Amino acid sequence: MKKRDELHAVIGVWFRGPLTWYVRRSLQMENYPGVWSLPSVRIARDEILDPANLELAAPAFRRMSAQRLGGAPITVQQYLVSGSSENNPMHIQVTLHLYAIDFATSPRLNPAYMTEARWMSAAEYRRASAGQQCGLCLRLWSDHAWLLGLAEQPFELAAHS
Repeated sequence: MKKRDELHAVIGVWFRGPLTWYVRRSLQMENYPGVWSLPSVRIARDEILDPANLELAAPAFRRMSAQRLGGAPITVQQYLVSGSSENNPMHIQVTLHLYAIDFATSPRLNPAYMTEARWMSAAEYRRASAGQQCGLCLRLWSDHAWLLGLAEQPFELAAHS
């Protein structure tokens, strides 16, 4: 298998007030198996050249839903934030784009990718993810949720990274 030197992905953040919909990644997942996270799907490096353009992001989210969420109709509501880092267990450059999303119907998890889902507050997420590795997506969402006033403080613990 050829070693990747970078990974690009879109992350969906479905939230209602202080609650966010998190998914537990399958143990079959290559990266962060068994970890509570946000729904995501890899994209090609040049697939979304302008992250603020929701029309460019929509096909990736449709792919995510078809592959991982039972084809539930998904709406990309708003671009939130992007970030890049190579501070991760994969030791590669990761570039992520976070978007606020909504579903018209409840998603059905494909167990090859996600084994359970739960609405959680920041404090509930912190307890559920205690001792787990946390990736860039949660570091970005933690800071963004705090800036939006959805959490009293950034909720991702330094020990997770």
